[in-house]
Amino acid sequence: MTTTKHERPTDTPIGATGTDTTTRPTDLTEDQLAIAHHAGAASTVTGTAAAAGHPAPVLHPPGTVGATAGTANLAGTWQTRQVLALYNTRASRSGWAHLDGVGWRRFATTNDSAHVALTTLASAARISGGTVIARDEADGQLHEIYLW
Repeated sequence: MTTTKHERPTDTPIGATGTDTTTRPTDLTEDQLAIAHHAGAASTVTGTAAAAGHPAPVLHPPGTVGATAGTANLAGTWQTRQVLALYNTRASRSGWAHLDGVGWRRFATTNDSAHVALTTLASAARISGGTVIARDEADGQLHEIYLW
């Protein structure tokens, strides 16, 4: 079994005592992007079949057959993207997601609950290889994530 060493972004030293958590993580290299794309593609699940004994969902994700509402008339910038990487430090509300074709976006720092919820959704998307529909605002932070 081969393991890959994952390195932390170099602009956030281990043991740093500063309180600045607004520093954007280091850009992913081409090799890291290739690994992220490969890992996500291998675990992508397609189809809409319901589990045995459970009905299929009634609502359809945006962009699929049966969806009636889009994001065109909604506030903010909405993007359908794959989560390629996640970054966090031990500081409060310091989570970031790297969205395919967009780059690093910080999770909203509105409150701890929102930050944890957004991080959880992005983590689930990263693990599954699925895409998210995310809204970012002028502050450069992700304020909403839909994961179907």
